[in-house]
Amino acid sequence: MSGKRFDEITPTEARAEWIKDLRSGAYSQIGGRLHAAGGGFCCLGVACETYKRCGGRLREELAADKEEVAYDGSAGLLPATVAAWLGLSKDRGRAQQSDECSGECRESVMFQNEARDSLVELNDDGMCFEEIADLIEQDKLVTY
Repeated sequence: MSGKRFDEITPTEARAEWIKDLRSGAYSQIGGRLHAAGGGFCCLGVACETYKRCGGRLREELAADKEEVAYDGSAGLLPATVAAWLGLSKDRGRAQQSDECSGECRESVMFQNEARDSLVELNDDGMCFEEIADLIEQDKLVTY
């Protein structure tokens, strides 16, 4: 973000930057890991890249299997520093959806006729980055 120091970026602004990156077309989507060593990202791997682009520091290294990149030692889940920066309550990106009948909040999102409770599940089950960006933009994530 131009004009702001990293420590001045609010979680709402951080999520807006993440949405922009998800919609950018710059990242190929994969499932099962944050970032494949040969390329490809889960939506949470894109969040790690957004964190770095905005000035955050993450240690990157090849995971033990040499097929994926780990951020601060995490190859499958969002590092706590990135989750906190985005204002997320969990390292899997908990999703929520309003029940149309009662108006109450359910801790899941319906996708392909099944309830999914995290962005990890939605990503790995085939929801595209654009649709995930829409969920984030509509505040359908459990935040602090």
